[in-house]
Amino acid sequence: MADHTLWYTTPANLWEDGLPIGNGRLGAMVRGTTNVERLWLNEDSVWYGGPQERVNPGALKNLDRVRDLINQRRISEAENLMSRTFTAMPECMRHYEPLGDLMLYFGHGVDPPGHHQHVVGIPQFENQKWSGGGGKEVTGYKRELDLRTGVVSVEYECDDQAMTFMLTLSRGDDNDAHRKFDRTFDSLTNTEDGLLLQGAMGGKGAVELAIGVKILGDKNTKIDACGLWNRDEKPVWGSKYTANINVQMNYWPAEITNLSECHEVLFTFLKRLAARGKKTAKEMYGIDRGWVSHHNTDIWADPTPQDRSICATYWNLSGAWLVVGHIWERYLFSRDEGFLRENWDIMKGSAEFFVEFLVEDGGKKDGKLVTSPSVSAENSYFYVDGEGKRQVGSVCAGPTWDSQILRELFGACVQAGRILGEETGEFEGVLGRLPQDEIGMFGQIMEWREDFEEVEPGHRHVSHLWGLFPGTSIQAKEMKDAARVTLKRRLEAGGGHTSWSLAWIQCLCARLRDEELAQEMVGKMSGAVLENLFANHPPFQIDGNFGYTAAVAEMLLQSHEGPIDLLPCLLADWAEGGSVKGLRARGNVVVDISWKDGKLVHATLSSTTKQTRVCRINPNRLISGKGEVEVEIGPGVACELNGVWE
Repeated sequence: MADHTLWYTTPANLWEDGLPIGNGRLGAMVRGTTNVERLWLNEDSVWYGGPQERVNPGALKNLDRVRDLINQRRISEAENLMSRTFTAMPECMRHYEPLGDLMLYFGHGVDPPGHHQHVVGIPQFENQKWSGGGGKEVTGYKRELDLRTGVVSVEYECDDQAMTFMLTLSRGDDNDAHRKFDRTFDSLTNTEDGLLLQGAMGGKGAVELAIGVKILGDKNTKIDACGLWNRDEKPVWGSKYTANINVQMNYWPAEITNLSECHEVLFTFLKRLAARGKKTAKEMYGIDRGWVSHHNTDIWADPTPQDRSICATYWNLSGAWLVVGHIWERYLFSRDEGFLRENWDIMKGSAEFFVEFLVEDGGKKDGKLVTSPSVSAENSYFYVDGEGKRQVGSVCAGPTWDSQILRELFGACVQAGRILGEETGEFEGVLGRLPQDEIGMFGQIMEWREDFEEVEPGHRHVSHLWGLFPGTSIQAKEMKDAARVTLKRRLEAGGGHTSWSLAWIQCLCARLRDEELAQEMVGKMSGAVLENLFANHPPFQIDGNFGYTAAVAEMLLQSHEGPIDLLPCLLADWAEGGSVKGLRARGNVVVDISWKDGKLVHATLSSTTKQTRVCRINPNRLISGKGEVEVEIGPGVACELNGVWE
C-alpha cells in the first residue's frame, strides 16, 4: 500500500468517518455505500445573519471601576460588573452553517463485500472502488502505471486567484522527480503504523491548508474552527474564528511550509477587522487611536466580545497577536518591504491602541505598564481576598502572555518603523516599561503577575509559554529551563488532552529541542485524531491538524533565533532515515534536508536574495564537524551541505 493512503473495508456511516474534499471555497464530506453516496456540502460564506453593532455602552462607563476593583482584590465584584456591562448586545456573533446535503442514488442494488476510499493529496480528490457479487460481465476498466519505470508530471493552472501546483509521481527514491514538486514533501521513515500516521498527518495538514482557504479571492473569509467542513446548523462554538489561539494555529504552517499564499486571506480579513475595531476601541474603551478585537470574530469581522465566559470573553489582544504572529512573521520569512508597507497602518494601529489602554500596575505599584482588565486564556487562579478568604478568579491585570505578546508587538513595530522610515519613539518608550517574565516558586514561568496557584494545573491552554511558541522571546537558557518546568507541570497534571493543545505542546517541545518529550507527544497524536485523520478536540476542530503540521516542520527546521537550525529536534522514530523538501526559513531561504541513521546526509539552501547566513546543527547529527558554518546564498547560488562540516 502506498504512503499517505487511507484504506477502509467498511463504508463511512458517520459524518466524522467521511473524507473531506474542497477547493478553498466549496467543501464536502463524502460518505455512503456503493448504492447511495452522501455529500455534506459547505460554502465558506454561508453564515447565519448579517453584520451587527453590538458594543455595550456600559463598558466604557464602568472601565475605571473594574480596574479599581481588580487593584483592591475584589475580583468577584469586578467579574460580576464586567458580565453585566462588558457583554455585547446581543451576546453572540453570527455562526457558520452547512450549505446542504447531496444524495447520489445509483440503483444497482449490489451488496458489496468491501469498500475502499483513497485520498490523493493535490488537487484533493476522492476515488472510491468496490466489488460486488453476482456480476458476470466486465463493465469497466482501469489503467495502470508502473512507477518503477515511469515518472509522470501533471501541471494544473487556473486564473490568478488560485494556486498553481506541480505534481510529480515517481518511485519513492526518485530524487530528481521529487525536486520538481515545488511545495513541501515529507518522506519520513514508515516502518510502523505510528510512523505512517505521523508522516501522513504532516502532509495532510499542508494539503488541508491549501484546500481549506481561498487564495487571493474576493471573499474575505478565512479558516474557521472546522475549516470548510461543518454539518450542523448550530455548530459547537458557532464554528467561528476563535482568536485566542485557534485561528492563529490554523495559519502556523503557512510560512515555514512554503505555502505563503495561503496566508493572504488572513491579511485581507485583518484589514476589515482593523477597520471595525477602530469603532469598538472608541465606543468600548474611549480610545480614539488604533483598533482592538476580542477573543472571537465572525465572517463580518465583528471585533466585540463573544459570549459571557468570564475567563475568555473580554480578552482584547487577539488583534495584537494576529499582527505580530502573522503580519510580522510574514515579513520575517519573505523580507517583502512592499508587504510591510501595505500593512504598516494595521501594525501601528494595534500598538497605538495599547499605548492608550495600558495602565500602571496598581497591585505591584512598580511602574510597569499592564493590561487591565484581562485574563490568562480560559484559566483561573486561587487568591485571598481582602477578608482573608480563599477565592477563585479569572479577571486580572497583566497576565504573563499579554506582556509577552505586547513586548513582541511593540518590538516588531519599532523594527518595522526603522525599515520603513517611520517614527517609533512612542513605541520604544512603552516597550521599556512592559513587565518581563518572572520565575515562580516551582521554578516555572509565572502565569500571572503574582505567583497564584492555578485552579486547573493541567489546563489545555499554555498561555504563559506564548513567548516560546509561537512567540520568540523566550531564548535565554534560564527562561528556557523555566519553560521546561512549566510544561512538565502542565503535563503531569493532565495537560495536552485536546488535539490542538497537544499540537501546541509539540511545537513547544520542538523549540525546547526536547527530542524525548517531543517523541512522546507525537506518539499521543494517534489518540487525538479521528479515523479520517481529522483532529478531535472533541469534537472535530481543524486547528489540531495545522498545529501538528507546524510542529513537524519546527522539529526539522528553525530560524527564529537568527541562524538556520537543521534537524533541531529529530525524533527517534524518524532518525533511521528521511527527507523533507521545500521548507522555508526566515529571510526567504528554501531548505531541503535528508538524513540517515540520525546523521545529516545532505542539505540544500537557496534564496532569491543574496545573503550570508549561519547554519547550525547538533554536532551529534554530523559525521564530523563543530555544528556551525557560515554560507553564502543568492540568485543562482545554492549552498550544498553534507554531513561533514569542517
